[in-house]
Amino acid sequence: MSTPSKQPASAAAATSTHPGAPPRRPSMNPPKTTPSRSPSRPTVSTTPGSAATPSRAKSVRTPVGGAPPSARAAVKKPTTTTSAVNTTKSAMADAKAEAAAVIDDLRERLQKAELAAEEAQKEKAVVQARFDEINKEHNNLEESVHEQEERLEQLENEKKESIRQRREFEAIYEAERAQSMKEKEELQVREEELRDTIQRLKETMAQKEMRNEDERRQSISRASSFRSNASPNQEAGQFAPPSSLQRSDSSRSSSRLVLQKDKIIESLRLELAESQIKLVEMENMGGGRMQELEKTLMETRMANARLMEDNESFQLLLSEKTLNGDFAHSGLLRPPSIMSAGSRPSSPSAMAGASTLADELENASDDGMADNRRLQAELSSMRDQNKALTLYINNIISRLLQHKEFENILD
Repeated sequence: MSTPSKQPASAAAATSTHPGAPPRRPSMNPPKTTPSRSPSRPTVSTTPGSAATPSRAKSVRTPVGGAPPSARAAVKKPTTTTSAVNTTKSAMADAKAEAAAVIDDLRERLQKAELAAEEAQKEKAVVQARFDEINKEHNNLEESVHEQEERLEQLENEKKESIRQRREFEAIYEAERAQSMKEKEELQVREEELRDTIQRLKETMAQKEMRNEDERRQSISRASSFRSNASPNQEAGQFAPPSSLQRSDSSRSSSRLVLQKDKIIESLRLELAESQIKLVEMENMGGGRMQELEKTLMETRMANARLMEDNESFQLLLSEKTLNGDFAHSGLLRPPSIMSAGSRPSSPSAMAGASTLADELENASDDGMADNRRLQAELSSMRDQNKALTLYINNIISRLLQHKEFENILD
């Protein structure tokens, strides 16, 4: 009977693997097999590639009693087992050394990677801080630029406003200067007229006084002549009483006429004084009224000049933007014809043609009243024109505000 022969223990130990240990390298020296002299088949030798997997050897026939076929085979068998154990131990030692070297290398690499990661994290933190700082500076610069732009826009608006005010002040100054020059000329003309009137009144009064003196002298001379004529006729009065009576009556009538004329002259002088006082009072009252009217007229003319300037600017804007208006060609847009205050002085011929002083005074008072009426009419007409211009400008502004493009025109 043949019994199956198992592998030696050394071969099994060489091919077994420990759990958790790295795989061992197969021995470079393959195990030697000794040929058996028995007639049984020889055992199959394991190759280096199949050393890791256990294989079961084929059974060989042995003689009864379990004796080896030869003594040489029995002697060589323990030697082969010892060499396999030694080879296995050396392979395990090599594998452990190699695994330890690999672990050390991996630990060094891990430490280096951790150091590099820490350095990268530090650099990242520094770069992030720098980025935050730069972003903050950028925001601050944007805010400062925005503030500068707002300040620049405000300065531009102030510049435009100052230029507009300067133009307005220049126009007002020119209007006031022209008005003052015109008023100065009018006052000079008025002063000359008043001087002429006073001179004429003085001449008229002197002529009347001279006439009164002449009449007085004539009456005195007539009375003396009557008296001288009456003394020689007294002797002849016995012969002609009716003629003496007639002469006495004529002398009495002439004396009465002289007295009446003196009374008339005195009454005329009193009337002249009263009329002069009334004239002075009227001039004082009319002067205050005239000053008020002239002041109101000056303010109205200044407002009119401003409105005319605004009107011209709006007309230019309308012509540029092709906006049509019915008032563009009307007479309201033209500068009003301002009449001078002394445009209608009293003519010297009319003054000279006056018969009495009362007529001259009436003419002077009529001229003053006519001037006041004319100034009041001019003031009312200018107020009406200003109202019309204001209404027209308001219509233009409302028409412009209806368009979105023209919202910033008034700036």
